[in-house]
Amino acid sequence: MKNTKQKIQKAAFDLFAKKGYDGVSFQDIADKAGVTKAMLNYYFRNKENLLITLFKEALEKYFLPNFQILAQDLPLEERIKKFTENIIDTFIRHPQVPLFIANEVNRHAPILRKSLSAFAQNHIKDILDNFKQALYEQLNIPEQNLPTHTMIITDMISITLFPFIIRSGLIELCMEGSAKKFRELMALKKQHTTELILLYINNLNKQ
Repeated sequence: MKNTKQKIQKAAFDLFAKKGYDGVSFQDIADKAGVTKAMLNYYFRNKENLLITLFKEALEKYFLPNFQILAQDLPLEERIKKFTENIIDTFIRHPQVPLFIANEVNRHAPILRKSLSAFAQNHIKDILDNFKQALYEQLNIPEQNLPTHTMIITDMISITLFPFIIRSGLIELCMEGSAKKFRELMALKKQHTTELILLYINNLNKQ
């Protein structure tokens, strides 16, 4: 029974990532998973519940472990370096996830708002508080020169995830259709992103 549910979730994720939630029917998911529509209803009742399940799983499986790095007992520079490297490695292995998250948050925020709020409150709030404290203590930046910790983390996420969101177009337009060249670019981007963020943060003391 567990394998059946996992098979349904994988089929739904593949379809949502490719066609979007609105472009996929319950019957499409049943056909791809090789189950009956009645079996789909048994596990999820409707397509909305299935989307919420996939969204929560993506946040907890692919994003949370990377966010937790920012709260580790490490020098701030090491946290940023490790976060950048790990989140890029995560999405090199799972390139569909950032696009799935970005598309569905933009298109179906009312459906996903409760799950996102719960994720932020239960998991992310303490991490952000820890990271904010590290900024104050380790960098000794005057409060008036320090942007919000949320802004810094948002910048890190934006820089690392945007190439994955436009991955298909980037590969076709700039890399002659080569996924290998995209992976090579992302490997280089680890160091570049770390250096960019650290340059920005270290420059705050000079303002």
